[in-house]
Amino acid sequence: MDDQPEGQLLTQALLTLSGVTLKRMGVPLWPPLDLCLAPGEALLIRGDTGIGKSSLLQLMAGLLPADTGQIRMEGRAALVMQDPDLQLVREMIGPEVALWLETLGMAPDAMAARVRQALDKVGLNLPFTHPCRALSQGQQYRLLLACQLVAHPQLLLLDEPWGQLDEQGFRSLKPLLLDLKRRGVALVICDHCHAPYEDLCDRTLTLAREGLSSAPVAHSSIPPWPSQAPGQWRLRLKGSLPLAERRLSLSDLSLAQGEAAIISGANGTGKTTLARAIVGLGGARPDAIEVRSNCRLALVCQSPSHQLSARTVIDELALGLSLQGLTEAQANLRIQSELEQLGLDHLSQRSPQTLSYGQQHLVAIAAQLCLEPDLLILDDPFAGLDDDSRQRLWLALQRRVAAGGSAVITSHHPLETDVHQWQIQENRLVAL
Repeated sequence: MDDQPEGQLLTQALLTLSGVTLKRMGVPLWPPLDLCLAPGEALLIRGDTGIGKSSLLQLMAGLLPADTGQIRMEGRAALVMQDPDLQLVREMIGPEVALWLETLGMAPDAMAARVRQALDKVGLNLPFTHPCRALSQGQQYRLLLACQLVAHPQLLLLDEPWGQLDEQGFRSLKPLLLDLKRRGVALVICDHCHAPYEDLCDRTLTLAREGLSSAPVAHSSIPPWPSQAPGQWRLRLKGSLPLAERRLSLSDLSLAQGEAAIISGANGTGKTTLARAIVGLGGARPDAIEVRSNCRLALVCQSPSHQLSARTVIDELALGLSLQGLTEAQANLRIQSELEQLGLDHLSQRSPQTLSYGQQHLVAIAAQLCLEPDLLILDDPFAGLDDDSRQRLWLALQRRVAAGGSAVITSHHPLETDVHQWQIQENRLVAL
């Protein structure tokens, strides 16, 4: 498709879906979908975890072929996926943003200014040589947005920006998206939250097994955390943790058996580095972090696909149990219990790599819960989860802690619950 300035409005529908279906394992995900999107229109699509929202965006972007129906796109579509690992291909941010310009045949001496402009738009005031992998996942999401904006698309498709960005990052993104609308760029956003988009999106549709409709999504709140007397300490934080170009000061904080803590903070403040350091991933555990001896640790990474390797979901859960010396009956009992409590039993024979981002999170968490760790570290576990899945996960964590475990949960959005609340503020981790 020819390059077209952002401000050039199209006189006809920008995107049209007519009778579009997509099959998974031979079965349509939904009945034929019909949709029409005008230039400058913003559409929010909600729906349950695993319903196919991400797949629908990939259909619109032309990355997946529809099994039936037609998709008509007048202009260039650009997609920012939910998991940055699926899109980042270069080592440094400047060449990453320039990639699309190269495919358009732009002269090299004209690229630098356009790349710089795109990075500034998303708030990444970093040198072109900054490593992509040195960015937090939220910063990588903004980098990928810059990679799409540099080519001036007429349709921008965003997969769960609220779930990937901290509150300040999302607030700074809103004026940019509103300006794109004003210039005639159409937006399609898939996310589980509705409130952040009320002043941005013109329509909200729900994707369900019955298709697209204006029906609201059922809402369920996180259940309250039960109170119980804490046991022996499990984790102590005191001193400072080295980060890439600074140090994170750790207040004198501790976590005991039967307790949970939520670590909140903006993208790039060090939450993931701290989570990995607690379990000693990537080297020796720093002196600032003390874990009780003989404490069994488990970590679920922010990108769940990094730790999923088995052929099926049930094999994934069995993988760790095979090293614990359990009988087959004992292992099967644990596996079935975790599958049921996280709502994964119907996916037991599916490959984890074919699941949605949220479902992969649940599988990775279930695999660690099966091991009954003393201290479970979850890095942004609620990304990609609908309300029902969030509630299931929260109840599963409550049961693990009630059985003698402890949990540390990182999140760039504060969670309103009565557990320990720790927050990274100005390079310091403090208790709220």
